[in-house]
Amino acid sequence: MVDKIIKFIHKSLYRERLLKFLEDLEKGNIDQYDIKPYQGTKNTFRCRIGNVRIIFEKTDSWYWVIKIDNRGDIY
Repeated sequence: MVDKIIKFIHKSLYRERLLKFLEDLEKGNIDQYDIKPYQGTKNTFRCRIGNVRIIFEKTDSWYWVIKIDNRGDIY
């Protein structure tokens, strides 16, 4: 799964913004991003960066990236 995410990021037009988001996610500094709760689940969120969507889950002290893909392919 991690290989898919890394490969997607490096091929994406939004590479720099995605890498910046992942750095900020690791630090917990995600207030400036377009983040909404993911419907039907608890502690799962989605972030929108251009046409890319990032689905991630918040645990007690950590964020886990579940999936990164284009808008039409992730849902």
